[in-house]
Amino acid sequence: MQNISKTIKAFKLIGLLLLGVMTSTIVHATQNEMCLDKKKHGVYQNTLSRTAGCISFHFDHKSNAVLLTSSQPQNNKYTVIKISPERSPALNNEVEHMGFFTQKPILIGNTEYIPLIYSMRTHSGSFNGECGSGVEDYLAVISLTSKGHFKKVFSHLVSSCAQSLSYDDNAIRQPNGAVYVQDEYIYFDWYIHPDFEKAPIGKIHLSDGQIEYVDGIKNQALKN
Repeated sequence: MQNISKTIKAFKLIGLLLLGVMTSTIVHATQNEMCLDKKKHGVYQNTLSRTAGCISFHFDHKSNAVLLTSSQPQNNKYTVIKISPERSPALNNEVEHMGFFTQKPILIGNTEYIPLIYSMRTHSGSFNGECGSGVEDYLAVISLTSKGHFKKVFSHLVSSCAQSLSYDDNAIRQPNGAVYVQDEYIYFDWYIHPDFEKAPIGKIHLSDGQIEYVDGIKNQALKN
């Protein structure tokens, strides 16, 4: 009888362990599903990393900081950039257009890369007085270490009226739209206004920020 009692206890313990594993798996799967949100205004507010779990994009209106928060390690926060109050994108209602370009980081080798976009308000106009108060957009790429820690790889100016550089959100020249990620590159369908005929398609390598021009037209504003 004593052996039977021990066997029953062992089966109960195994059952509890299996239940715990199943519950954890279901919770993890639910969290992952919730992380994969839909694209709005051309960007995602979450991206799902194999290393850091669900990573959320956030703009802090008090500190004017662009923040990333990951679920693994729990509530790990990283500041992409702090923007001066006079250049806050909230002044132009541009915050909703800021976020991630992909639902999941791009894996290059053993490293995950996260392409995102943030904006700044600007008061400078172009040489012909067209712009006045406007917005500049920056591409930033963040890498993840094996322990789930963030590191900024580079940032590039990708849209600025003052620099006569823009990309059309409704571009139809590329089948994938004005901005898209393919292999190890992120592509921008740029145009240089006011001369809309000069429209370089640039591809930026995610691991080092190097820019190549698909149609051979180079814009000096992209030089760091």
